[in-house]
Order: sequence, then C-alpha cells, then structure tokens
Amino acid sequence: MMICRNKESWPNYHTHQDRFEARRCWFPAAPVAASPPVPAVVPVVAEPVTWKDRRASISKAQKKYINDLHGHWEVDWSYNRASKEISDLLGSQPDRKKKTVDDPRLTMIEGMMDLVPDGFYAAQADVGGHVDFLKVKRPTSGRFKDTIKISTQHSEVWRERIVKWPSGQWSIYDNAVIDMLMLVIADHKTCARRYAIELQRCCCCGKELTDDRSRHYLIGPVCDKKEAWSIEIERVDDLNDGLTYEQLVARGLPTRVWQERFLNAS
Repeated sequence: MMICRNKESWPNYHTHQDRFEARRCWFPAAPVAASPPVPAVVPVVAEPVTWKDRRASISKAQKKYINDLHGHWEVDWSYNRASKEISDLLGSQPDRKKKTVDDPRLTMIEGMMDLVPDGFYAAQADVGGHVDFLKVKRPTSGRFKDTIKISTQHSEVWRERIVKWPSGQWSIYDNAVIDMLMLVIADHKTCARRYAIELQRCCCCGKELTDDRSRHYLIGPVCDKKEAWSIEIERVDDLNDGLTYEQLVARGLPTRVWQERFLNAS
C-alpha cells in the first residue's frame, strides 16, 4: 500500500496498491483521439460492353485486310479510321475493284467451270517455266456463298482474284489470272497433280500429306473417298502398270517413281 500526495488531491491523502497505479495518478495518459470514420466501400459496377464499344477500335479483320493491301495501320486507330484507310488503299489500287464483263474468255470459262472440282492446282504455261498456284472453291456460307472463287497463293497467303457471283456477274481483280485459269480448265487433272507433287500437299484440301500412301497418290485418306477425286487413285495405279500402292510395297518395288517421270514429261 502506497500513500499518494498528488497536488490535485492535497491535503487529502489517498493510497495506491502499487507504484504503477501511483504513476498513472501523477501522469495520467493523454486522451486518445477518435479515429476518423472509415468511408464505406462502394462496389464499382462495370458498365456492360456494348457492340458499339467493341467496334470502336480497329478490328482483326481490318488489320488483315490492310496487310493484304500492303498498307500500314496503328494500334490506337478507331474502326472508322481503319475503314477510311482501306478505302484509300482500294482507291490507289483500281485493279482490285475493276469489273471485267466484256472479256470473251469469260463466256468459255463459265461454260467449263462445272468440269473443274473444288481443289488446288498448279498452272504452268511452258515446260520448266514459272508455276502459279490456284485454288478453286465454291463456298456454301459467308460473303462468298454460292460463288465460284479463284484465289492465287502468295507465300502462305491466298488472295481472291476472280469471283463469279450468283447473279452471273464476274469480279476480276487480276486479269493475268484468267490465263492461269484457262490452263487449269484445259487439263485440271494434270494441274492438280503438279500442285500436289510440287508442294507435297493434298490436291483436294491443300493439307500436308503425312504418310507414304498419301504422298504416292497425292491425296489424303479422307479426300480420296470424295466422288470428284476418287478416280485419281485409279489413274495413279494405271501409271504403275495397274499395281496399287500396297502391291508395290509387297513386291519391294519403289513408289512415287512415276512422279518424277510425270514432272519431266510435263
């Protein structure tokens, strides 16, 4: 027990149980300031992204189209800015939008295109000359639905060059491709084989040939069952004295030898 003579209590004496209690009497703790109120957290509700917002900036399709036109685009371009750039590029390349309707060759092409199935072809005007790769496709959906579209290959990119629309109108983006297409129409089977041999790709779907049998017949195991291309299996067998790929292998005879003879002869 301790007697406390704190002046605030003088002359009245009082006691404390221990020195810690006496110290608190002489030196009271300063009042603790009240903490400011914590503002309530208001959740931020993200506004829904509208179709207009998504189309505000340049799209992937626009970027690809500008690249195909050999143009230049910026990441921060708006959709409208990219559209204007495409219009300017098309305006500087009038051949891309030129409609050729008076070429007499189109009449013959129109009458014979039904004989050329969808597939990939290599046109060569002269033996040992330049080879042009073409793709014939009849889309069943999208912008080119019910058209006949002829594209040419540039590196790994295919670009449409001739389009026959359901209305019967032709769009010719490159007049030189008419000559290539005429070669394909004249002998599309030979052009298809040349494409497959040159690139080792299926002449029907254009995919890489990954096994020896497919490379021998120049067509994949799925495409060789299609009616338009199944006859190619028989044609290849005829070039090997009627022996199938399996018979050649069983007899220990080399396969694909006919391809070298074919290229040299053509």
